[in-house]
Amino acid sequence: MSDANIRILAEVCDRPAEIAAAYGLSLRAYLARLAHTLLTPEARAERAAARCVPSGAATRWPRV
Repeated sequence: MSDANIRILAEVCDRPAEIAAAYGLSLRAYLARLAHTLLTPEARAERAAARCVPSGAATRWPRV
């Protein structure tokens, strides 16, 4: 595993560590988990397209 240096604004530099600690994780573990769970814009579009239901009678609620 390689290390990386990430520069972030001073105003928010403690926030990722606070979030990681709230989950009981190190900052490294939290960022690794975040990287594995976030979707790229392309992957997000693919998932959205797969969930789309064609409009029509199949999407209408039955009348009572």
